[in-house]
Amino acid sequence: MKIGLEWVNYQIFRRTCATLLNTFPTVDGSIVASQLGHGLDVSQNVYKKIGLQRQRDAVNTLDQAINKKKTEKK
Repeated sequence: MKIGLEWVNYQIFRRTCATLLNTFPTVDGSIVASQLGHGLDVSQNVYKKIGLQRQRDAVNTLDQAINKKKTEKK
């Protein structure tokens, strides 16, 4: 039975692993790199991807900081 995952390869699993592990604040980036068998630079710059929710949270944090500054000036 085919399940339609022919496009999945080991790189997909590595990237998924790096991305998921990096979502946990208690997991250090060097641990993720060690698990992947790469240096920290490769682990963080090649395999890790930032999820949409974390991107939204970052934009919302920036927006709140800007609005707070505007409010303080009034």
